[in-house]
Amino acid sequence: MVIVTHNSEAVEYSEKIEQMTRHDNYKWHVVYTKNQHEKRVYKDIIKCDIYSYLPLIKETREWSDRKKEIECPLFPNYLFVKTCAKDYIKILENPSVIGFVKTENRPATIPDNQIQTIKTIVSERMEFHTNKTTFKIGNVVEVVTGPLKGIKGEIVTIDNQRFIQINLRKINKNIVVKIEKEKIANI
Repeated sequence: MVIVTHNSEAVEYSEKIEQMTRHDNYKWHVVYTKNQHEKRVYKDIIKCDIYSYLPLIKETREWSDRKKEIECPLFPNYLFVKTCAKDYIKILENPSVIGFVKTENRPATIPDNQIQTIKTIVSERMEFHTNKTTFKIGNVVEVVTGPLKGIKGEIVTIDNQRFIQINLRKINKNIVVKIEKEKIANI
């Protein structure tokens, strides 16, 4: 479990809560938070004796005058809670919580093994990337980083899920460029 405060007291406390949630009624759910409120919600939920998991990763952020390594949520705006229906209200009362991620109008559940996989990937610092955007042929996209930043185009092929080729309209030519998915965004 990745904890913002890494002291032995916090680890023992979280292990106690985890033991309390081993009952069959406790399932993993996904909580959607306000932007950049994940750590605050995580701390508040822990104070309510609700087992919570906020996967954090270290990223190097670069400004014009410096670089700094910071801990960021693996999934911005989301954290996981292992809880049952009686605790839903406690979680939803938090002003930084927007709600639960739902399927069929009920809070969605995440299998234990998927949470364990995320924990392993984060704790072992395995190389990975998340893909929050799905691209389809015909989507209009914009390059968001790199030398082509600001150029808009249309996806014409998707090559092995690693690169996307787009047709660049802005320069009035049908140039097809191979570009990494991480460098583009749907419009």
